[in-house]
Amino acid sequence: MLENLPFWSHLTDDQQQQLVRFADLRRYRKGQQLYSSSEECLGMIMVESGTIRTYIVSPEGREITLFKLSEGESCVLSVACVLSEIQFETQIMAAADARLRIVPAGVFDRLFRENVYVREFAYETATRRFSAVMHVMQQMLFDGMDQRLAGFLLEKYEAEGSPEIVMTQEQIAGEINSAREVVARSVRQFVKDGLVSTGRGRIRILDPQGLRKLGKATSSPI
Repeated sequence: MLENLPFWSHLTDDQQQQLVRFADLRRYRKGQQLYSSSEECLGMIMVESGTIRTYIVSPEGREITLFKLSEGESCVLSVACVLSEIQFETQIMAAADARLRIVPAGVFDRLFRENVYVREFAYETATRRFSAVMHVMQQMLFDGMDQRLAGFLLEKYEAEGSPEIVMTQEQIAGEINSAREVVARSVRQFVKDGLVSTGRGRIRILDPQGLRKLGKATSSPI
């Protein structure tokens, strides 16, 4: 995975050896917290397998997902904390069992300062993640609940190739940054309109075209 980093071939032999020597392999169980912005920075996180979720918590205790990272991706919020004067009030947890390669902040900081290609990677990654966060904010501010729910159901349908989505309404609410009660109202209306059917812990899409008419399905810009 280290050799697949876009800046790997531009590192000196010594820099490559540093990266290999200090990149730590860690495993996290689903639901386990990796990082809080009140803690010391981890450095750069690369996801070898599984999924991690970056989120913020409102004063009322509601979690708002900013983005998720899966296999082959790196976490910009851990990179950002070694960039000068950038701070984020965020939490990172394992959304599924995950295997991560973590480069300590001190090691990455040295590479960042010494190598222009590492800096380019850090800034490009930060830009992509910022775009993802803005996408989430745009959805929350401008998209109606029905549009957000329809878009999410269609994304799952297209990604998994199955009309049956095995998720509770509470889980869906967490994915689209809403409350379970709000999602439940929209799901009931979808059922009445013949767009979906429901079962225990699952939703089955009956009319994909009907969902699309509620508004185009949105996807993450990353």
